Amino acid sequence: FRSIAEKYRDGVQQLAKSQIEEYIGFDADSRDAFRDLTTGGVLERDGARWAVSEARLPMALGLLLGDELSTAPADANLKEKIAKWLEPHTGSDMEALIIEYAVLASVAQRATPTIIANVLQAWIDTQNPRSPAGSPIERRLTAYMPQCLDAYVEVARSVWGSAKDHPWAQEVLIRGFSFWVQNSQPVVQGIMPVLEEWL
Repeated sequence: FRSIAEKYRDGVQQLAKSQIEEYIGFDADSRDAFRDLTTGGVLERDGARWAVSEARLPMALGLLLGDELSTAPADANLKEKIAKWLEPHTGSDMEALIIEYAVLASVAQRATPTIIANVLQAWIDTQNPRSPAGSPIERRLTAYMPQCLDAYVEVARSVWGSAKDHPWAQEVLIRGFSFWVQNSQPVVQGIMPVLEEWL
């Protein structure tokens, strides 16, 4: 899936079956994987070639972005790297979806809190700050708090400590912290030293 997304980013939007087989292999398991990709709606036939479904493309690109961030040098400017990587999609509906999947990939790969925080911040920056309280995006934005609390603390420091005020993000984080403190013992234990520092 990631290899196909890389080709898409390079401008190759359709692939022959033989090209896809090069990525997934030729054994029986790989043939099953190809069948799953085509019957599951990930790959769609376009004449004699195959293309990634527009509905699945943000997921593929998000996974690819998550991979690229996980291998970035320690001194890389992640904010700039994310912005440059997303340039072809800036302002589109696809941009927020790509970043959402990049967050998921980064959390699943146990990326550093700094990487996750930068992707979370990029995701927050793509949202409509006039979204109503309790909207589904709020729940998705804070869903990974138990897995990567340090990243959320880093984002909180950013949205409260920057010159540019971000009241919507502040409210989302307050509601997220409040929810998870009531529902996750690791969050309770992890947030206590942070609260002592902040207070």
